[in-house]
Amino acid sequence: MSKRRKHLLSKGAITIQEQQSFAAEVQDLASDGRGVVRHPNGQVYFVAGVWLGEYGEFKVIEKSGRVGSAVLVELHRACEQRIVPHCEHFASDAGGCGGCAWQFVDYAAQLTAKQRRVEAAAKRVDAADKLKPIVASPQIWAYRNRAQLKTDGRRLGYVAARSNQLIDVTTCPVLSEKNQGSLAALRDRLPCTAWLPGKKRLWLGLDIDEDTDPEQVTVHRRLPFKQGNSLQNRQMRAWLARQLSLLSRKEVALELFCGSGNFTEVLVDAGFKQIFAAEASQAAVAQLAAKGWGGVDACVVDLFSNQGLSELLRRASKASVLLLDPPREGLKLRQPLMQHLMQKSAAVEEILYISCDVASCFRDVADFLKVGFEIVEIQALDLFPQTPHVELMLAMKRRN
Repeated sequence: MSKRRKHLLSKGAITIQEQQSFAAEVQDLASDGRGVVRHPNGQVYFVAGVWLGEYGEFKVIEKSGRVGSAVLVELHRACEQRIVPHCEHFASDAGGCGGCAWQFVDYAAQLTAKQRRVEAAAKRVDAADKLKPIVASPQIWAYRNRAQLKTDGRRLGYVAARSNQLIDVTTCPVLSEKNQGSLAALRDRLPCTAWLPGKKRLWLGLDIDEDTDPEQVTVHRRLPFKQGNSLQNRQMRAWLARQLSLLSRKEVALELFCGSGNFTEVLVDAGFKQIFAAEASQAAVAQLAAKGWGGVDACVVDLFSNQGLSELLRRASKASVLLLDPPREGLKLRQPLMQHLMQKSAAVEEILYISCDVASCFRDVADFLKVGFEIVEIQALDLFPQTPHVELMLAMKRRN
């Protein structure tokens, strides 16, 4: 038995019945891409590497409360969408990369699952009729324009899903051709004493993108955030431009989590005279400010700070458009923003929300609905083929 299996078994009290393998059908797909199966005793387990409707034999490895984890022992009935994974490092158990959890099913099935998940969330806020068909990625391989690699000085790759195991990766088919070259160039430096993590860490990070020479890549140097799929980023910018073209007022806009200006540029091109663009990263704001766009007030603000966000809202009190692209956890601090929007003097009439997480997005959207907004359109977009991740773009307007 592996160390990981022993560790997982020690986390919860697994009954004698549960120590035996059990047969079940995959009833659903979880947000992290794993299949959902139910033990004969009613307990729910998540299983990697299985798809909706498949039937197999499973073994419990972890139990915590009402849910747990299991592994596939034998697949008795495969789905029609199942295919041979493209990547040599793919594996659904702890010994594989795990970064592209859905490589074992065809792309059409992936898109259907993503659309279904967004539709279920939209129904919970009574907005399923506002959902558009998902925008597929033009490329399902070689699309990633950036990556966060890990190294311990001897190996270079990714950390396996739900573990601390570093997987040594020689090739990565979702990386763009240029980033594949960067991966190869960095591997040529192994073993590298400068990349040793020391006693307190298991590995160090190495960020790469298409604009960075691999010779300049060093540990601890985090690159500013940008959307990871260049072709799909164009689609996102085009969607935003279309939404802005429908607006009659284009005086003042407030952008939260602006990064280095990917969407700020769309606001500029739309003709806004004043744009308050806020971001916590000093490096990203410096990049944005260096672009010299007229009317853009780029400012470093901790948007998860009550004081910082409240002061920004006072400064941008005349903004009629709110654009936000928060991190995966969404708007952790929502109260100051919601209080601002509830005021009779609040100028915001339209909200454009871009999100990389369905759950946090619709949690935040529910709050926007409570303070007087309604959903105009929901657009799902596949930014990362072969994974369960789905990007969302929502347009909202103030109710009359």
